[in-house]
Amino acid sequence: MVAPPRGQTTNTDRFVRLQQRGGGVIDEHTNDVFPVVGVGASAGGLEAVRKLLESQKRIEQAMPILEFVSQKGDAQAKEGAATILLNGALPFLQPPQDFDRAATMLRQVTTWADPKGKVFQIANYYLGLSILQQIAKIDPEAEKQKSCDLATKEQSMAAEADRAFKASGAYKPDDVAKFQKYLDGLRPRTASMLKAYCK
Repeated sequence: MVAPPRGQTTNTDRFVRLQQRGGGVIDEHTNDVFPVVGVGASAGGLEAVRKLLESQKRIEQAMPILEFVSQKGDAQAKEGAATILLNGALPFLQPPQDFDRAATMLRQVTTWADPKGKVFQIANYYLGLSILQQIAKIDPEAEKQKSCDLATKEQSMAAEADRAFKASGAYKPDDVAKFQKYLDGLRPRTASMLKAYCK
């Protein structure tokens, strides 16, 4: 990214400052920053927020607007907020990965999205996937350290991943079946670690 000339600020910096004062979006055609007033404006301006922050993995900075829409908006606005946060979470599954951050955002998506809708299913699928990636790092450490705490955490995470995959519905069922098989195989291993390390 090229730094702006001295004395000038980037659109992101302008947005962040405005966001800290109560919220706003940037018009991608004029580069004008304007405040968000009311739910309708919030919902209409969410696409600009998404494009701006998603590209820089700074989607969390849109959370005040997204939370406002999820609390005050109609069903369509709430689904829109969930969709934007879902799209903001997915880049964290790509290198350089941050599975914990992705999972945190995806958990929020599942609370906003319509449980009967596609966004809910997709969010649960990627939530399960991001948790599996974290388990893959914790598991060898739990064994190496003979850690009751890590084994307990692994068991809890595996249960959450299982719930997420079950809630993913018809989204990527073949992949879900493979992941469920992995989780089924993990249960006896985790139980064995708990029995050995938690005395």
